[in-house]
Amino acid sequence: MLPVMRALRRNIPKAYIVWVVEEKAKEVLLDQDGIDDLVVIDTKLWRRLLKSGRGIAVYNMVNALRKRLSDYRFDFAIDGQGLLKSGFITLMTKAPCRIGFSRKACREGINTLFTTCRVVPSGLHVIEQNLSLLGGMGITDRSVSFNFTLPPSAIARIVQWRREVGFDSRMPLVALHLGAGFETKQWPEESFLRLAEMLLEKEGIPVVITSGEGHSKKVESFVQRKSKRLILAPLFRLQELAALYQSCRVVVAGDTGPLHLAVSVGCQTVSLFGPSEAGRSGPYGKGHCVHQQQCICRGSSPYFPRRCRQSRSCIEKIGIEEVFDSVKMLVKEGVCQ
Repeated sequence: MLPVMRALRRNIPKAYIVWVVEEKAKEVLLDQDGIDDLVVIDTKLWRRLLKSGRGIAVYNMVNALRKRLSDYRFDFAIDGQGLLKSGFITLMTKAPCRIGFSRKACREGINTLFTTCRVVPSGLHVIEQNLSLLGGMGITDRSVSFNFTLPPSAIARIVQWRREVGFDSRMPLVALHLGAGFETKQWPEESFLRLAEMLLEKEGIPVVITSGEGHSKKVESFVQRKSKRLILAPLFRLQELAALYQSCRVVVAGDTGPLHLAVSVGCQTVSLFGPSEAGRSGPYGKGHCVHQQQCICRGSSPYFPRRCRQSRSCIEKIGIEEVFDSVKMLVKEGVCQ
């Protein structure tokens, strides 16, 4: 939704823009120019409290949120999620014009009960579809801009870290991000490690391995046996991770948040897609190599199971050699074939 906010700011410079964001993602938006206020919610906490029988606490939190949102006296609310929970929050804004997707385009059709203006999205990519929501406000601007703002403190932290581990800022560093939210989106750990080995031994390219939940003992043991040009990154904060990716030549990742973080700061990427459709949710723009496996579990729907029903998930079939070739080409020539 960042390009939507940028388009709003371009077309209505004096608008007061408030972004409702989940607790886990708030750091990404803290220093973004153009956002006037953030409203942070934690729906996972709500669910945990409900399961533990603390419904009154959840009621008080939701009621406080409702009051805060209504106090803004919004003219418009835009729901780019198309979910039950996002629709409910959109309703709480009390905006007279609540813009969302048409029923068929929503991930959960019940979302349309909470919106007053329902847009049939145009474009294949989710970024283009989100921008089409601005049509509900009469805005026809569809140009895409991320213009991701990094705080100086995050940039300084990465400059210091690279100096400490011996990665000169002029080195063409490649980052490999291991893991993804769903099992069906995860390229095997063994494949990532073999790719790191090939980049080091065949091309002499230094590699940093990032992960959202810490590194496994297998990965730690592998790195300890290799040269100092293969490093495990600490668990950086999101803004620091973005700064790290901005300093890299290429980031290799599956369909996960860090991949899109790398794209938003202008880093070239090699992405690995299984059941999710790269044409819809992959890296947007030039300078990216995409490896997509066709999966029978997806069918014609853009949504897919979180766990694979096959003995071998489709994403595992993406070859290490072909990913290596893509990384090498981006590092040396800056383009993909």
